[in-house]
Amino acid sequence: MSSALAVSAPHALFPLRVPEPSEPMTPGEQEAFAAWTASPVGRGLYAALAAQAHARLGRDHGRVVSVGEGDGAFARALAARAPGLSIVGVDVAPEAVARARASGGPPPPALRFEVGSAYDLAPFGPADAVVCVLAFHHLHAPARAVAAARAALAPGGVLWVLDLRRDADCGAYLRTLAAYEAEGAALMGRLFDASVRAAHTRDELAGLLPGARVAPARLVPAARAALAAHVPDAGAAAAIAADAEGLWVEALLRADPAARGGG
Repeated sequence: MSSALAVSAPHALFPLRVPEPSEPMTPGEQEAFAAWTASPVGRGLYAALAAQAHARLGRDHGRVVSVGEGDGAFARALAARAPGLSIVGVDVAPEAVARARASGGPPPPALRFEVGSAYDLAPFGPADAVVCVLAFHHLHAPARAVAAARAALAPGGVLWVLDLRRDADCGAYLRTLAAYEAEGAALMGRLFDASVRAAHTRDELAGLLPGARVAPARLVPAARAALAAHVPDAGAAAAIAADAEGLWVEALLRADPAARGGG
């Protein structure tokens, strides 16, 4: 029986999922996203995501494959958080991988970025953990991606997905849109809106990940502290964290320790 949390889900903000036209971002979208990740809020949220991942994976050593890594912000933050991990950031877009390798200086020895498909992770396994952070909604064939991730796991490995959800809190959604508008980041606002519309609800994600624990994200104390280190205004940091929890969903699946390829 699935261990997905049996809690009634709210009505979806957008009842029908609208997949994005293409999985990779356009060059203009990539540029806008890179500018946002370099902002204090962007750096703070990725530091928080790294702390959340570290807590959920529960390990300081082993191989982690990050799927849909984009420009490398998450993988670099996780490498800084847990330098004992060996991390491979994978993205389907060669230009994104080139940017990930170049941004922030040479990556540390235990971190590398590779061109690869979410639907074939065999070249990067076996992995102690496969993670997909704020990228699952981009995938046009999510069930195939889940199968590929499970196949890449070592026995006892962990699959962790954190993403936007279409049954997000309406207030968090509207405040985030307004924040992008106030910052003059109209393209980021459009990207965010399209991403929420393309995202899965909690129940849909549970259906794609049978056996996983699926629930709205709740930031661990270390994630809140990591965010606050970049957003020193305590009230602003608390508001950003609350809205993130209203927008994000987490799924955690642990493979059978005796199984091969995630069983």
